[in-house]
Amino acid sequence: MSNNMFFSAEGKKVMVVDDNEVNSMVVASMLEQFAIQVTEVYSGKDAVEKAKYEDFDVIFMDYLMPEMNGIETTEEIRKLGKVKRPAIIGLSADVTPELKSKFSRAGADNVLAKPLTLESLQQLLEEWVPKEQVASLDSKKQAGDDAKQIIEIFSQVNGLNVEEGLSHLGNTVENYIKVLETAVDNIRQQQKHLFVYSESLIQPSSMKISFHSLKGIFLNLGAHKLSEQSQLFELACTNSSVDLLSNDLEQYLKDLDVFVGSLEQGLAQYDGDYKKKQAEQYRPLDEENFTKYYDKLVNDLQKYEYNDLRELTNTLMYASKGEKRILFENVLKEIQNFQYEAALELLGKGQE
Repeated sequence: MSNNMFFSAEGKKVMVVDDNEVNSMVVASMLEQFAIQVTEVYSGKDAVEKAKYEDFDVIFMDYLMPEMNGIETTEEIRKLGKVKRPAIIGLSADVTPELKSKFSRAGADNVLAKPLTLESLQQLLEEWVPKEQVASLDSKKQAGDDAKQIIEIFSQVNGLNVEEGLSHLGNTVENYIKVLETAVDNIRQQQKHLFVYSESLIQPSSMKISFHSLKGIFLNLGAHKLSEQSQLFELACTNSSVDLLSNDLEQYLKDLDVFVGSLEQGLAQYDGDYKKKQAEQYRPLDEENFTKYYDKLVNDLQKYEYNDLRELTNTLMYASKGEKRILFENVLKEIQNFQYEAALELLGKGQE
């Protein structure tokens, strides 16, 4: 099959196993370009359960996952002794000979580097899906007017390669917007984790998971600088380099906040209802972390430290309901208008 021809493998079943929702969405969207039926699961345990009762032609297996990693999951699936043996393809942002060897011993058929491209995915599928079961298509989808609008809007986001992100998804605008929306939520969630741990730096293993997740998200979005920074912090956690974490983490978190804020502005420009949908979201915090965020917000306002105010207020707002939600919405408005004393006064009234 020629390199400029794409194919359809309608009816073929593929499972994508990745704890990172953005990474999973990107791979699934690519596979759907080939008319493949895709099942997404977010843990090794769930993958084993799925494989017990369903037959798959190919399984894409992320390596670094909590509880049960990709190698352990591959071993468990092979122990099932399925009559229809699926091809298992390991996925990792850091493919080394050692990792390939470990996956191979576990029963994997190949290991690919993330992020995948449509071309590399096609080449692999041509190897593992019988030729008589595929049909040629003229070519991959080209960027249309909607894609051009997306490129124009999101090119304003510093450090984001929009064309690359779109190409990962076959220039499908609907999927790209879904990935961006999911990425915003995922990045915000990891920001919370990093903020909590950054106060003490006593749990580098927990921080490492967040940095690894962010590295993958930024790779798939085409935000290479942030991906490289995330990788540096991931390595710092591995090596317990507290100096790097303590000295550079604050700026990194600020960079994340600016990047996500720009994405949110672009999404609001593209979809007039985006802000409304965001406002309806509820992301609870436990009492200890809520108090920690609240105290830092008040403390930063009192000390005229303004860098993290929007992120802190957003976190508290999404973790609140009713009158408390309205309070933080009003605090955020004052902060956005640089009325910091008014924001502090509102917080004081909210405690009365």
